[in-house]
Amino acid sequence: SLIVSIMAGIPPSQIEKDMNCAAIVAMTNTSLQVGEALTSLYQSPRCKEDHLQWAHSAFSPFGMTVKLNETDFSAATALGGSHPAFAIWILNEISKIVETKLPNQNGMDWTLNIFKGASKLIKKNADVAALLSQITTPGGCTAEGHKSLQEEEVALKIKKAFDKYKKKAEGLGK
Repeated sequence: SLIVSIMAGIPPSQIEKDMNCAAIVAMTNTSLQVGEALTSLYQSPRCKEDHLQWAHSAFSPFGMTVKLNETDFSAATALGGSHPAFAIWILNEISKIVETKLPNQNGMDWTLNIFKGASKLIKKNADVAALLSQITTPGGCTAEGHKSLQEEEVALKIKKAFDKYKKKAEGLGK
């Protein structure tokens, strides 16, 4: 028999031990509602390949599925579960800036379109450094904005936020 769980913080090995059967934990996120979820699948030692294939087929219609090791459980719970909210927050903040600078425009439409295009560029050409180089004119507006982001250590602040929600994820289920 097999148990499939969507409970955060309880790894499949614990479910297998407590319930005395094979277990898969599927950590998905709210983007499941629009068919763009990222669902991480973790299997207990007793799981068979057909169990994992079944779980993949159950969740893949709602987005991307990935198989991860249980050692990645907390990090993926934090990333997969929290990043949609984090992304929505960033998109909203940028859209507010657009609406402030261009008051006759819908800032969210602008922002979503720009992020959609940027996502497609990255998907087409995974070399982010090369893309940034193509987009950034030395001494231009983009270079100045990028310099400001680096001076403000935005990347470090994002990493610190991740570290905090990963630590929180490590405490779930205890």
